[in-house]
Amino acid sequence: MKKDGYLYIKEFFQQLEVLNVRKEIIARMRELNLILPRADPLEAKANSDQRTVFMPELARQNPALDQLLYGDRVISFYTRLLGSPVRHYDFTWFRPVGPGRGTAPHCDLVYMGRGTRQVFTMWVPLEIYRLSSAA
Repeated sequence: MKKDGYLYIKEFFQQLEVLNVRKEIIARMRELNLILPRADPLEAKANSDQRTVFMPELARQNPALDQLLYGDRVISFYTRLLGSPVRHYDFTWFRPVGPGRGTAPHCDLVYMGRGTRQVFTMWVPLEIYRLSSAA
């Protein structure tokens, strides 16, 4: 963190937690015609006729996502990292991005600073978790 200004942590979350979030997000995206229909409920192939960038509505009233992002695992990690109690925002900036696209470079502090520079941003890419056949 001191050297590069960020941490990259692999396999921080439990696979089952990520799977539950992924199922809910994909179901919501299918309802909006953002995901092509497939037999496998976890195969999320983007509908190329639709474009997504910023969709906080996918995060609203989503208990599985709330638990993943704001549960004890994350809060206790940041408490240990920073050496003091932490709190999170009550809003989730959710960006579903299809293949070949990305999130443009930007500064989160502009949107989230709210008078302080003591802000850490956590990006959670849900698609990188590949479940083994045992899961």
